[in-house]
Amino acid sequence: MRLMLLTCLTLSLPVMGAANDDIGTITAIGACRDDQSLQVANVPDDQARYACLRSKGVQQTCGMDGRTARLNAFREWMANLDRYQKQCEQQRGTFSYAAADFNEPADETFCTVPRVSVSYGAFENPICQFESGCPAVQVTCSKTENDLPAFHIPQQAMLLPGVPVAIQIH
Repeated sequence: MRLMLLTCLTLSLPVMGAANDDIGTITAIGACRDDQSLQVANVPDDQARYACLRSKGVQQTCGMDGRTARLNAFREWMANLDRYQKQCEQQRGTFSYAAADFNEPADETFCTVPRVSVSYGAFENPICQFESGCPAVQVTCSKTENDLPAFHIPQQAMLLPGVPVAIQIH
């Protein structure tokens, strides 16, 4: 069974401040299928959602309540978070959540209850999909001035006006 994650965003934007902070947003949207091929019999438009929920193929692929989509969204959210944290560490920064009272989620219930999404194929047959999304959470990567690369002048050197590099004195 192939699974898909519709989109995932990890956005890092530089923000000016006393500490050199990057602020990012962690979010994800997950689905239970990547190819949108969960077709059901041709039914009237007002019965399409019901037909999707009743379909054995949809139930086997997505779960009775679409839990697969919710799990996929949560896994992607956690992967985005992990990528951001590693990127922060590589920049010698300190990771934190922007909201001090935010607790890292423990399971997929952090994401929205999956909802049925119905689209229509070339022959007007309903195509079913479950989708779930995880809330956007702001994170920061703080780098203090001490963490930034410093310009070191050798002990026996002289800075001259208009010369960007220290000149060694012998």
